[in-house]
Amino acid sequence: MPGDEIFPCSPFPFINERVNSNWFINREVNRTTYNKVAYDFDGTIYIQNSTSSHTGIRSLNVVVINYMLHDLKSGKHILIISNRPEKYREEIRAILRNVFDENVLNEVTIILLGDTKEIKAKYIEANNIRIFYGDSDSDMKSAIMGGAIPVRVLRNINSLDRNGANVGLYQELIMGCSQRAY
Repeated sequence: MPGDEIFPCSPFPFINERVNSNWFINREVNRTTYNKVAYDFDGTIYIQNSTSSHTGIRSLNVVVINYMLHDLKSGKHILIISNRPEKYREEIRAILRNVFDENVLNEVTIILLGDTKEIKAKYIEANNIRIFYGDSDSDMKSAIMGGAIPVRVLRNINSLDRNGANVGLYQELIMGCSQRAY
């Protein structure tokens, strides 16, 4: 890909030459061929943006939520695998209630690794997950190690987390427009 091309919905400052031209997930993955999909939570579903020097605004990533809704409507089993401790389970459920009704939310499996030192790859493999969405390099590595297709959710330009997002390094698929602020 020539260096002067950008993703739609950009400009995005972290794109580099390692990103291949088939970046958009819908071009690469037949989404009807899998029945389990997992998502990272922080930075993927739930983003914290710095809109001022002292406070952060948290919001749901609407692009990712739309993928989740599509998967749920298609009868896919959704898992959320997060490094948050168990004590945050109800907070995560409260955040997700903004878009999912309680019956749908009860069908979503939430795995919180917290202080266990476990890696997401173990849970990806054990649950036979076909696709794993995440924003960090460690998410991409976990997907690959767990046997799933890694899909990179691009970080918002205002994201507080600037580390560990080497887009394209793992030849992962990239969710187009997922860096937009909402």
